[in-house]
Amino acid sequence: GCPPSVKSNPRASGPYVDAPEAWWCAQRMYLLGVQELLEKFPDVEYYFFADVDTVVFRDSLTTLIQLLEYEVLKEGEDLYAGQGLTLDHAGDPTLGKFIMSGGGLVVRGLTLQKLLKNGTLDKCIEAMRGPW
Repeated sequence: GCPPSVKSNPRASGPYVDAPEAWWCAQRMYLLGVQELLEKFPDVEYYFFADVDTVVFRDSLTTLIQLLEYEVLKEGEDLYAGQGLTLDHAGDPTLGKFIMSGGGLVVRGLTLQKLLKNGTLDKCIEAMRGPW
């Protein structure tokens, strides 16, 4: 079951206030699954996350990963497909403090390992435990 801390916040939940408990649990607890995945498979170069009802065209996904790996990304550069950028005071883009997902997303293993090692993933997991 879902931990008791996973509760909706009627003022902030909008149209999701009456969503089933299983939906709330999935929204709030999936990062624990990401953490477990990283611990079990730490040396993966890319992770692909998809909703159960997402159609995946394997050849297209492979082509995208190859393009990213060999033509777009520099060594050590982070990738979170769907990430949001904000501008700091100097006008430099930085990764926003939110996660966008829907359908499917690609994340570079290096990016997730950084988040695990520097404690950011733990902070996100903790922040998601309270009511929305």
